Amino acid sequence: AFYSPRSGIHFPTRYLDAVHTAHGPRAHVVLTFTMDHEIGHHVQFLLHPRIDVPVNELEAQADCYAGVWARQEADTGRLVTGEFRSAAAAELGRLSSYPNEVATHGNPDQRLASLDKGLHSGEPAACDVGQLTWR
Repeated sequence: AFYSPRSGIHFPTRYLDAVHTAHGPRAHVVLTFTMDHEIGHHVQFLLHPRIDVPVNELEAQADCYAGVWARQEADTGRLVTGEFRSAAAAELGRLSSYPNEVATHGNPDQRLASLDKGLHSGEPAACDVGQLTWR
């Protein structure tokens, strides 16, 4: 999946098929995490349309924003955080077999740390670029 400021969020069919094959009945929760991450990129674009930081920091921030959203949904009873985090961890484990994904987005532990920061705080300010770097 990917985000483009000009055309929005995209879920290529082969990605959807891979998620369904890998996660079966949990695929919808995995896709919730993926969508939240991509929406995080849209939030970045809205707040900072010309931000110039390393790609790994942008990706960490998008994961953190996904956590913020999940926390807010959990607080209203519409999401179970343990299920969400478990599905995210499973997908991040699957994605770790792609070297380019790890190089730009981080390894599963790094990504979960960013997700957890948002999930635990529930505040977008916790996701400020620079606080999430995993260099």
